[in-house]
Amino acid sequence: MNDNKKFDIVYLTNTPSFYKLNLCEAIAKRGVRILIVLYGYGDEAVNTELSNNSRWNFDFEFINQGNSNTRNKIHSFFRLIRLMRSIEAKKIIYAGWLAPEYN
Repeated sequence: MNDNKKFDIVYLTNTPSFYKLNLCEAIAKRGVRILIVLYGYGDEAVNTELSNNSRWNFDFEFINQGNSNTRNKIHSFFRLIRLMRSIEAKKIIYAGWLAPEYN
């Protein structure tokens, strides 16, 4: 038996925004186990603060802390590999055009 955490959906995206978080929340409320993987906060106007509180019915993980525009992409890539090896996912959704390490 594998002791990895299991998810129905893993969503790889850049930064948190109200519409992404609301989408993940709506999906999670339908009983879908979802993990949203973000590579940090950016200068985009749609950023929404995301904290570990009981408000969210989904899991989330930051690959980097802080500004996504100044992240080390190689370190991000290896953090992402480590994370993906530690979980199981039925489906992975990613916006590949956003980050080279996600490709």
